[in-house]
Amino acid sequence: MRTFGLQTPFDMVVYITLGGMLDRTIMGHYPFLPCLAACAGLVLLHRLFAVLSFHSKFIHKLTTGNPVLLFSEGKEKPEKMQKHEISRKDLMVTIRENGFDNLDGIQSIWLEPDGTLA
Repeated sequence: MRTFGLQTPFDMVVYITLGGMLDRTIMGHYPFLPCLAACAGLVLLHRLFAVLSFHSKFIHKLTTGNPVLLFSEGKEKPEKMQKHEISRKDLMVTIRENGFDNLDGIQSIWLEPDGTLA
């Protein structure tokens, strides 16, 4: 999740695919108008999934993902932290950004689907 920054994995796949399609068009490997139409179709498909994601919990979960609990009740979740490559230093940065000096008094820290810690 951290790799994608503030984008969802679904967004990144669309952006990379769109970039590849436009690259082929710009370099002249494929005809311009059909590639442009395919890019427009991809953008419309992305928009359709955004609307469906707003109205459907299943589609939202499929395209966005779920938050991961990394810290709760005074204890770190080392297996989840390791799986998502989050270090203790990352947790400490998050709590300092939120005005705390240590983990005392922190109820929970979550890794959000967009890669932020909250």
